[in-house]
Amino acid sequence: MKRTVVFLLLIGLLAAANSYAQETAPADSGARDGGAPPQRELFERGRHSLALDGGLFLPAKNNIAGVGTIHTGYYADVRYVFKPNDMFSFASTVGLYGTNADSGAGQRNVYSLVTVPLKETALLTIPVYRVELYGGGGVGYYLAHASVNGATATYDSTDGNFGYHFTSGAELKVTPRVSLQAEATWEYSWVHLTDANGGSSKVNIGGAVVDAGLKIKF
Repeated sequence: MKRTVVFLLLIGLLAAANSYAQETAPADSGARDGGAPPQRELFERGRHSLALDGGLFLPAKNNIAGVGTIHTGYYADVRYVFKPNDMFSFASTVGLYGTNADSGAGQRNVYSLVTVPLKETALLTIPVYRVELYGGGGVGYYLAHASVNGATATYDSTDGNFGYHFTSGAELKVTPRVSLQAEATWEYSWVHLTDANGGSSKVNIGGAVVDAGLKIKF
């Protein structure tokens, strides 16, 4: 009991000393003279941000009836990021990625696949001066649409399913409120969509994403 009381008293004294030191510390010369606040303080402002990204989508391998080579596609997203502290952040993302594929007979771009992911991501951040390294993962809902424009028939289908993703990247702070970022993400989800023969196939609509973009704090 005595040890507990002494421990609590020490914590109280340390807290009081820290509070007193902060109150009596001299003001920063920039703030005192009406100038700009220190650079570190500027970069710590803004717990909310909006990011726009674009890049390449590298689709996962699939065995879709009547479909041959699946080409590298496009990727774009807009995301809201909340950063409660320097170590963790949470992102809500609306994305769009798509790809085309040839038929099994070699006819070019007869199969089109477009996916809209709605994702929630938790990230661990490691700040290194003006660069922040981050990595994490999350879950989301993936809505996919496939269309087939063959020589003799046209098919369309839409399906959705839950999935998950892992991501890592780096953010470079250009100004106190503007950053450039680059990242790599692995997406995974599967749905049932039409194949090139008019039937139904289980399709892995995930793959790898490599993108870069602009992030603005507010």
